[in-house]
Amino acid sequence: MKKIIAAIIAAALITSAFTACSGGNEDNNTTTTTAASENTSETTEDTSASDETSAADNTEETENTDNTENPPASDGEAAKILDAIKNAYGENYLPNMPIDETYLTTVLGLEEGSFTDFAGELPMISAHADMAVIVKAAEGKADDVKAKLETYQKYLIEESLQYPMNVAKVNASKVLENGDYLGFIILGAFGDDENTDETQQAEFAEEQVKIGVDAFNSYFE
Repeated sequence: MKKIIAAIIAAALITSAFTACSGGNEDNNTTTTTAASENTSETTEDTSASDETSAADNTEETENTDNTENPPASDGEAAKILDAIKNAYGENYLPNMPIDETYLTTVLGLEEGSFTDFAGELPMISAHADMAVIVKAAEGKADDVKAKLETYQKYLIEESLQYPMNVAKVNASKVLENGDYLGFIILGAFGDDENTDETQQAEFAEEQVKIGVDAFNSYFE
């Protein structure tokens, strides 16, 4: 009988020991699962923050890129004069790329400080010679600006290489002047060069450029 009781007690102790071990494993599993969840949450938050920072950086870079494009067109009289010339030509006005101050000083040769307002455009297609530039000379600088524009005109006519279709138009180019406002234009439709001789081409080019000259002069009337 004593042996039976001892066996029962031993079995009870063994069962109790197994129960304690099982509980300990459950606690460990719970702790491990909780820690993994916390780590996943922290990683997600870090990734989201990184994405937001990257998006902000990209937006700032885009804004900076936009600001480096062509400077805004003049909102003064020069732009209004240019618009009058553009309207006079309608669909035969070919320039569509705005010029900047660097073009005036490096290509046309105007001195810095010799003008206070300007507006102008060049053709997007390099094969075209068309251009229109309007400049308001600084006080006492009108003669200097005019001289620079005439020098550039002479260079185009006598020294530069031109496509045959542009020769008559370049030769008909005009330097414009009214008070402190000066300009230079090579504008107009293309004639039928295949069926006309050089004299007829020159006359057509003169007629076309005159449209811009008249628009410029009419603006001041």
